[in-house]
Amino acid sequence: MLEIGKMDKRVELWANQTVTNEVGAQANQPGKVRSLWAQIENMAGKVSERSGVDTNVNTTTQRVTVRYAKDISKDNWLVFRERRFDIDYVDDAYYRQDKLILHCREVQA
Repeated sequence: MLEIGKMDKRVELWANQTVTNEVGAQANQPGKVRSLWAQIENMAGKVSERSGVDTNVNTTTQRVTVRYAKDISKDNWLVFRERRFDIDYVDDAYYRQDKLILHCREVQA
């Protein structure tokens, strides 16, 4: 069941869009598709070290619930408070076409 009241975060849906430059060549460029209301739940997190480098990489996993939309896929990503969340998996819960559960990953170096 879709619980609209829990979708209290405003996220942006982004995608690579094909644009034509000044010389007529086509190139992919990131662009905002639209804004969505969402519910964001932290699922897991880990810190790992890259071998040979003094860098820690923080990886967090979120479950983001939005209203159903046919055009959302794992080729998109979400932006929330200037943080990027890559979509790993899109789940149409129970095939009801009322909501999508997006399994996302945020990587911060």
